[in-house]
Amino acid sequence: MHQLQTKIKQLLKPRTRRFHEHSSGWIEVFCPFCNDATRKHNPSHGHLYMVIESNYFNCFRCSEVGSVVKLLDKYNIHNQEVNRQLSSLRHSDISYSKVQSIVTGVDMRQLHSKIMETYSKTDKNIFQIFYNYMTRRCFGIDIVKYLASPTKQDGYVGCLFTNASNQFITTRLINHPNKRYANADHKPMYYFQDIRTMIDSEQIVMCEGVFDIINLSNHYYDFKDSFYVAINGNQYVSAIKTLIHSYLMIGGYTISIVFDMGLFREDQLIKNLIYTIQKLNPRIKLKIYKPTLSKDSSEFMNLQQIL
Repeated sequence: MHQLQTKIKQLLKPRTRRFHEHSSGWIEVFCPFCNDATRKHNPSHGHLYMVIESNYFNCFRCSEVGSVVKLLDKYNIHNQEVNRQLSSLRHSDISYSKVQSIVTGVDMRQLHSKIMETYSKTDKNIFQIFYNYMTRRCFGIDIVKYLASPTKQDGYVGCLFTNASNQFITTRLINHPNKRYANADHKPMYYFQDIRTMIDSEQIVMCEGVFDIINLSNHYYDFKDSFYVAINGNQYVSAIKTLIHSYLMIGGYTISIVFDMGLFREDQLIKNLIYTIQKLNPRIKLKIYKPTLSKDSSEFMNLQQIL
């Protein structure tokens, strides 16, 4: 790895007027995709950050994202051995595609409001089952805000959730005898706020489930004014890498994670999270909480900070 990093630095340094290695391991350069260096007569910093050992880069000005192989190609650097070694660094738990808002031309809340209105008029029974379940699970909420809508699947009424990027997340099937959730195959993250505003948030709150994150947002005062993310599973390390790579490379943030009770190998998971954050952006502060009165945070807002 050291030899590969040295070789890439030797190849790249002569091609860019800005080459700065940060203590976190990120390398900052001028972006060849948007030419951010041309905006000022004497620019003092670049907007593109890369990490060689993850074969990843991200420009915070033009949002160009991809592999270091792609970046070297943009600089007209073609070295077959370097490209081969970089390609071998791709691990399944690292995201190589930026979480981007999907431009649909449709306001998601307006869309959900229309769906709710249609069901309330044409399928009143489905709407009432959906509404009663949502208000029972979430203690009374603005349902449209959290991008939930009624649906019917396999003959059962369900609560369908999308995120603010119009990606299907999951359907919670109500009264189904064998199946609770019908999830999206690729398990995108659930967030009801504009994902582009994450970078301006001081605190990011994460937990496993959609209902958990809704209740934390709606009822837990200590997390007020945060950006909320449900990772739709328990792959916390992979989710942290995705968020840091895409939005939180630079700057200081607090990431507050609420674990479910009885999480498998919890101590090792915490160590892995600390290591990952220190490696990618050591200015991020990690806080971890656990519920004290139930398995997860969706029923009671009593949390104990364990880190």
